[in-house]
Amino acid sequence: SSTTLSFLRDRIEAEFERLDREAITPWAFLLTHGVSIQAPDGKKWRYSGVSFAGSVQEAFWNEFIEPFFRDIVWRSFDATAVFCRDRQMDLKSPLTEIALLLHQGLSRTLGRMAEIDRRLRGNGNPLSVLLRDTEDLRCELSPLIDNRIKAELGS
Repeated sequence: SSTTLSFLRDRIEAEFERLDREAITPWAFLLTHGVSIQAPDGKKWRYSGVSFAGSVQEAFWNEFIEPFFRDIVWRSFDATAVFCRDRQMDLKSPLTEIALLLHQGLSRTLGRMAEIDRRLRGNGNPLSVLLRDTEDLRCELSPLIDNRIKAELGS
C-alpha cells in the first residue's frame, strides 16, 4: 500500500540524512577541526592537522563509505521484510521499492561526497577544481543492493 511505502521511504530518507549529518558532513571540516568518525562495524577514521590528499583522500573515497552504506542496506531490507511479514504482505513490491530508494540514496550520498571532495581539494574555492566522477564507486557499491534483493526474492 502507499502508506507502507511512505513509511519505508521516510525511514530510508532518515537513514541517509543521518549518514550525511554524522559521517559525511564532518569531512567538510577536516582542514579546520579534523575529523573523527566511527563506522557501524567499529572501524575508525581520525585525522587532524592534515591536508586532503594522499592516504586521507584515499580513505575518504576507497574505504570510508562502504561500511556505512552496507549497514543502511542490510537494516533497510531487514526492517522491510519484518514489516511486511508482520502484516502478511507480499515482499516483492516493497523490496523492489526499497532497492530503488537505496540506489537513489547512494547516488545522493556520492554526490554529497563529491561536493565535499571538491571543496577540500579546492582549499575553499570549489570552482577551482573539477567535480569528481563517482560512477565507479556507485558501480562498486550498487551490488550490495542488487545482491540482497536477489537473495530476498530468491531470484
